[in-house]
Amino acid sequence: MDPSKANRLSWESTLPAGTKVRMRARTAESKEKLEKAVWKDLTDSPGELAPAESHRWVQWRADLESDGRRTPVLRAVRVGS
Repeated sequence: MDPSKANRLSWESTLPAGTKVRMRARTAESKEKLEKAVWKDLTDSPGELAPAESHRWVQWRADLESDGRRTPVLRAVRVGS
């Protein structure tokens, strides 16, 4: 990840009525620090990551919520500028 550029997390999903996808991301300067970094909710795609200048690591997470009969579909996820 190049912190000198506007880094974003973008995704495409299909959301049947009553379902949702919650995207979260965190960044850090090392793999070890990434495990302790705080998750940031991203509400819209693309979501701004805004890492600190020293951060080179990014981790994203998708929480999919079903209505009990239908499930959302996450089709594509991209990290970049």
